[in-house]
Amino acid sequence: MMDNRKNSDGPKPGGYNLSDKPVRHKMTMSERAKQFAPFSALIGLEAAIAAKEAEHSREEKPELSEDVLNDLNQRISNLYVKDYVKVTYFSAGKYLTVCGEVENLDSHRRALVVAGREIHFKDICKLS
Repeated sequence: MMDNRKNSDGPKPGGYNLSDKPVRHKMTMSERAKQFAPFSALIGLEAAIAAKEAEHSREEKPELSEDVLNDLNQRISNLYVKDYVKVTYFSAGKYLTVCGEVENLDSHRRALVVAGREIHFKDICKLS
């Protein structure tokens, strides 16, 4: 009886010849880089967490005193287009501050436009 392992022409242990192995081609650098690219198993998780945090960090709109409201009304009535202002206002549950020239004053809509943002008079907390 002949041992197959010693016969170089016959099948190798495992039942295949070494010549039957597929030839692997060298990978390009971009193909290799794909193997090590960052992977996020939970797509959208970061955005969902940020939305939840923003929801929890909302503040209540403040009630301004009569004196503060009168001061704001006086300052708004003295505004002109092209005046440079710093406006702190309340929007979407948080305080925002914008600086720039007054682009438009609309007494009918009771709003002013600064740096491309329309700000309603009722949302203004501070004006300088």
